[in-house]
Amino acid sequence: MTSNKSVLNWIEDMKKLVCPDKLVWIDGSEEQLEALRAEACSTGEMIKLNQEKLPGCYLHRTAVNDVARVEDRTFICSRK
Repeated sequence: MTSNKSVLNWIEDMKKLVCPDKLVWIDGSEEQLEALRAEACSTGEMIKLNQEKLPGCYLHRTAVNDVARVEDRTFICSRK
């Protein structure tokens, strides 16, 4: 978290504006990353792939109502 008063005031203003169910501070820790992955896997949002063949890899499917991108215009570039 931060002690920056400007940031904290802005966050409070945004909380009042959008009324989120919860606020999560992303701290970049490995523990938090694993907790977020576990949550996404438990809801079916992500699927853990074969960890022997693909360690650390997950399948993340876009929701039908996700307007952030268009699947038929997504290009994936990989060495394999």
